[in-house]
Amino acid sequence: MAFTRNYTLRYRPLRAGVQVMNPIVGQPGTLGCFATGDGADRWIVSCYHVLCRLHRSVFAPGEPICQPFDPAADAVAKVMLGDSALDCAAALVDNGVVIEPRIVGMPRLAEPAAPMVGMEVIKSGMATGVTEGLIVDVKPDDTVVIDLRTNYPRFTGGTAGYEFCAAGDSGALWVDPETLSPVAMHTGDLPAAGGLGCGVSFPTVLARLGLQFIQ
Repeated sequence: MAFTRNYTLRYRPLRAGVQVMNPIVGQPGTLGCFATGDGADRWIVSCYHVLCRLHRSVFAPGEPICQPFDPAADAVAKVMLGDSALDCAAALVDNGVVIEPRIVGMPRLAEPAAPMVGMEVIKSGMATGVTEGLIVDVKPDDTVVIDLRTNYPRFTGGTAGYEFCAAGDSGALWVDPETLSPVAMHTGDLPAAGGLGCGVSFPTVLARLGLQFIQ
């Protein structure tokens, strides 16, 4: 599929919700958000398989992260933190790179909250832009399963349906549109389960990385 053009452009100040890539991995994903460890530093948060390595391989701390993709002109951060089991990682933003925390296509967010079954959510991702879903399961390991909202058209018998997530959306935050609290980070889809989306609890991501969300 062709990625949504607006999300693959070069953004300065650096914005969340747009294309980001480790050129060594070569797999573009979504810059989910910014976080801080001490109130002064700035970190990019996204998926491990986007910032670090595919298939949970070991990465080398200090590898460049680019937005959108060119290591010669677009380097903005260095990946330093990662948890392959939870599929989350963080890259320290380089000195001199100015950030704008607000996600492209979305209002400024509130404090993170726990995902809950039945919660309607929206996300802004590199591949499919701003889309809507419904949390249908939150598993004990903090995996979050997202389905289409009720009565949205599904893919059936070769007929195209509503595409609420796709490759390249990994790292995007799923947000409760009522409270504007981010609740989950998108990590992929579940093709064996009829195209359901898959994520991980966002408060758990922050706790595992030892970071605090920047609104």
